[in-house]
Amino acid sequence: MVYYTYVYYESNSDGKYGEYYNWLLISPDRNTANTLYRILLDKKSYKRVDGKDILFKNISRISSQIWSYDTADGEEFHYLGRALSGRPDVASKNPDYASVLGKVRVYWLGYYDARGWKVIPELDPFDSDQLSGYSFFVRRRGSPAVNWFFEQEDGTIRPTEGLWRTRFIITVKKSADDEKIPIIDDDEVKIEVVENSWSEKRRRVGVKEDGALAVDVGEKWFKFSDFRSNFLTKSGTPRTVAWSKNPGRAESYELYDGVKVDY
Repeated sequence: MVYYTYVYYESNSDGKYGEYYNWLLISPDRNTANTLYRILLDKKSYKRVDGKDILFKNISRISSQIWSYDTADGEEFHYLGRALSGRPDVASKNPDYASVLGKVRVYWLGYYDARGWKVIPELDPFDSDQLSGYSFFVRRRGSPAVNWFFEQEDGTIRPTEGLWRTRFIITVKKSADDEKIPIIDDDEVKIEVVENSWSEKRRRVGVKEDGALAVDVGEKWFKFSDFRSNFLTKSGTPRTVAWSKNPGRAESYELYDGVKVDY
């Protein structure tokens, strides 16, 4: 999978024309792009090869595939492109970017009336973005009819098929200053469920002694990557969703249809 992101300069003070500075950021997957955004959001700077700090006055993630930025000294995003390409003399000055160095390429798209913007493929018709504090449905990869469902009678989480499904609120433990922070694989997250459709009471999802997911059994912090590699269906009557300590031996789940939570 190749993931594409448009990045464009939005000048707020230097008088330069933003339409001249349009970039295509190419990464192996969404997580790499989101990780870079989180680094930029937290660090707010990077160093050129001459050691000069390039400071971001603003970086905004308008959607998962469109970012905008402004820097203190005009348009200098191309210097970040050099650092991200893995060039040693630039990379050594930017250790905070180590997790994405060599994994990203940045290409200039040209003027608004010159080369023209390339058309990049949609993720899906709704682009199920994964933002901290939003609520999501959770489905099994490859079997989208299988969803997580909260059983209120015993407080467990069950895999169900058909129309039965429940929204879960996923929140990052340590967040940046941005309300719409994307969740990345290395994040510690809490999982909550709303008690019922007419309530605003959140209940924390934890792990029972037998591994089954359930509410009110402690404040378990999960890794976001657990959705891809550490949850499985536990046999029994009824079947439940469980957490496994052995990544790679479980099923793979994904979040979708994320919406902002107002309670």
